[in-house]
Parts: sequence; structure tokens; C-alpha cells
Amino acid sequence: MKIPKNVLWIIILLITITGCGSDSGNGSDSGKKMGTYDLFTDYGLKKEDIATIRILSSNLSNEWTGKPSTDSKKTMAIDLNTSDRLSVNAYDMTGKAYENIKVNWTSNDKNVVNVNNSTGEITGISPGETIVTATLTLPDGSVISDTITVVVMAPPNMERMWVNAGVNLPTPMWDHASTIWNGYLYVAGGNSSCDGNHQNCGFTKNVYYAPINADGSLGAFSPATPMPRYLRGHSLLTYNNYMYIIGGIEQPQYKDPPFPDPLKFQTILNEKVYYTSINPDGSIGSWKETTPISLPELPSELQNKAGLFAQSAVAHNGYIYIMGGWNVELKKNVATVLTGPIMSDGTIMKWIHNPNSDLPYDLSKHASVVTTINGESYLYVIGGNSGSIGGTQVFHREIYYAKIAPDGILEEWKPSSNNLIKPLIDHASVIAGRYLFVLGGRNGDDTSGYTFYPDIKHYFINDNGELGPPSSYSPLPNALFHHSVAADNNTSNIYVTGGAVGDTSTEENRKNSVFYLSKTAP
Repeated sequence: MKIPKNVLWIIILLITITGCGSDSGNGSDSGKKMGTYDLFTDYGLKKEDIATIRILSSNLSNEWTGKPSTDSKKTMAIDLNTSDRLSVNAYDMTGKAYENIKVNWTSNDKNVVNVNNSTGEITGISPGETIVTATLTLPDGSVISDTITVVVMAPPNMERMWVNAGVNLPTPMWDHASTIWNGYLYVAGGNSSCDGNHQNCGFTKNVYYAPINADGSLGAFSPATPMPRYLRGHSLLTYNNYMYIIGGIEQPQYKDPPFPDPLKFQTILNEKVYYTSINPDGSIGSWKETTPISLPELPSELQNKAGLFAQSAVAHNGYIYIMGGWNVELKKNVATVLTGPIMSDGTIMKWIHNPNSDLPYDLSKHASVVTTINGESYLYVIGGNSGSIGGTQVFHREIYYAKIAPDGILEEWKPSSNNLIKPLIDHASVIAGRYLFVLGGRNGDDTSGYTFYPDIKHYFINDNGELGPPSSYSPLPNALFHHSVAADNNTSNIYVTGGAVGDTSTEENRKNSVFYLSKTAP
């Protein structure tokens, strides 16, 4: 007995086997996203719901409703020169899966996607769009088919590659900070290897700056006024000819690795905020203190221990925003967001805490960026980890964004429909043109080990602040974490400095390289 088409439920599964694929869709009920760690049952699927068709990758999913013969256009995206594999299951009205199904895969344009007829493996050959058809032969001989539109994504300026900036950092650095202002690239602090005289070892207070040449390369680095403290895991910001240092772990110099565990130094997290003026020739003035960090979670008598580490911070439209971070006194990450109005003399008037502006969860080792689209400003928080000492550590792939009101107040945080491909910590993020870039990073833990990534994903920023689906870009020259990234707003060039490629107690794993990617914004 043949089974009519309208009693079949087809599920098409994408399982990434090489490269990094992403997917998007335009169905009648599309838009639900989830990560590989979420349960399918979270979506309340029922066996009798024969109108459901699911297309699932190992990173993202889209869900459409409608019978195979009448379903709206189903679309997935893969990057150029990457491969994914499709598979199909068919179910009867009771939800029982058919066995011994024969499947034949075909593409209507082999110049865009190459398809293995029997295995369902697809490879992006050239940018474009094609229809891939799955033809199923059931055990009783009946034949049905369904299609999926495959879009091969090519990132903008895909021929652009990372170029050595022409100079290296004066010393290897990781967990440092960088910024660009008025044609100069600045790097400050971090962990550094030792020179022959055992100077500049361990945590450093050094600040260096280099001019940006017309072709995007850098001139020689020069020393600037050192920071008042030896810091890593701090934030370095520039705004209106002033430079700011916020938070970080403070420790004196140490001659040789391995460096001390920062958790054993509970009194030297930096609660200070320093600022200095920036001169037209790129040099900076002497550092001064302004209003220190204050945490609402701590009583007044402990505000001198309100220092933060691995927080994120941005400066925008007259305000500095500090988001999350680790506090040793609390022995946990915080979700606190602090807003500091910048005065005309560069000082911070005070730190304002609005509970409605706090992050959705406690967070550190994340990245944050801010941009203005058509007159509206948006703040983004990307990845990171949550948890406390002795508690469960959660690594995040979510991206949240909040609109900034004209008075500087953050509106409600919203989850982006498009997240990281994988959970990340110690990555970097930057805005170049209308794109949000995420570069490198790692995930894992001290017990099972870490995986380091050279990957770069970029997301188009829509007019309402929402992000488009991720696409790949030219990977970093190394799989980096604890690197620092800065973008030149005048050219959209992206600069990557230093970082680590493995165990940071090993000197050769700490980098002094400087690379840049030019004209990244289309």
C-alpha cells in the first residue's frame, strides 16, 4: 500500500563536517534559533504535527511549518569552500520513522554547490544560490521529494588577507588592551615575557603608540607615559582627546613564568579609573585618578575592593559603560552595568547604576562594542562565561544588544536572533562599517583543556540593531586568545596585536605580532 504524500513528515538535518556553516530562512513561521546544547523538546514539537519541517545545523536551527509539497521557501547558508551533510528522515502519521529509505540528492546548479548523490555531502563551489532536491524511495516503492535552497555565502572583500603591519610590539603581550585615536594605535599593559636583563616581566605598566601610515601599515612603536599600575585584564578607552584605564588585575613584576594565580591576590584588583590627555603628536600626559569603580553588590566600607577583572567597557556619546567582570571580594562574576558621564575636563562625574540596565546574567571574559546606525546607538555584549568560585561555569554563545537612549540610559537588553557559532571566552570584537566582527577566542576548561580558534565571523547590523546571520572572513594568522583588537574608524582597518596561542607560561606561545586587515567594510 502506498502512503500518500500528505501523511509524511520530513526532517532534513545538517551536520557540519568541515568548515563553519550558518543558516537562515524565510518560512511562514521561521526565526527560532537554538544552539547544539538545547533540547529539541524545548520547542514543544508533537508527533502528530505532520506540518513541521526542520532544517538543523550543528550550530543554528531554523524551523518552518507547512507540508513538504506546500512549504514556504526553505533556505540554508554555507560559506564558500566549506562542506555540510544533509540527511532525511520520513515519519508516518503516528510518528514512526521509516527504515531502509533510499535517498538521492541532486543540485540544479553544480557550479554553485557540488552534491554527493548518495551521502548528501554538499560543498560550496562559488557564491550564489541553488536548489538541492532530496528524492526519497520508501520501502513500499513510493517516491516523494522535497527541496532546500542552498546559498553559498562570500564575505565582502573576500580577497582581503591579513597583512603584517610592518612592525612588531616591543615585547610579547597578552591580556593587554589597545585603542586607536587620531591616527595612532596604542597598546597598554598585559602580560609580557622577560628581556635579557629580566626587566618588563610578568604584568607590565608599559604603554606604546605607533603612527598609522596611509597604506594601513604602522610606523615604529614609541614608549608613552606608563600606567600607574601593572595591569592585565583591564580596559583601555579613548574619547574626546582623553584616554582611560579601567579595572584589571594588579601585580608587581615577576621574573619568570608561571605567574601567580590572581585569585590568591584578593586585595589588588584595580578599582581605580585613570585618565590622561592625548597630545596631537600621539604622546600622552601624566595619568590622574578620577571617580573609582563602585559596585552596588558591596557595602560602602568595601568599595575599595570594587575592582573588576575581565569586564568590558566602551566610550560613546559622552558616557563610559562598564559591563560585567569578575570581583574577587564577591568571588564571582557580576551582571552590573555602570554608566559614567564624561565631563569636559575628562573626569568621570560619577558611576550610575540602573538595575534595569544590568546584563541578563553575570558575565566576564566577554566582548563589547558600540555603534550608531541611522542616528540610533546600540551596545552589544558577545559571549563570555558566568559562574563563581566552586560553582558551575557556563560558556555563552549568545549575543545581546541594547539601544542607548539620548540621555545615555540603556534600554532593555534583547537577544540577537543570530549568535556565535560556538561558545567563546577571551575573544575580541570590533565594529567596522556596518559589520560586527568576532575574532579568535577559546573555550574549554582547565580540566579538559582548551580549544583555540583563528576563526573570524562578521554580522551585518540592520537598521534596528538586530544582527544578520554570521559569515566567515579571512581567519587570523594564528589561533589567538587574550589578543587585543582595534578598528580605525576613518578607514575601517582592523588591527590585531599580541595574544597567546597556547599555554601562556610558555614564552613562545606569547605573541608580539601586529596584523591588520584593510578596507574591511564594503
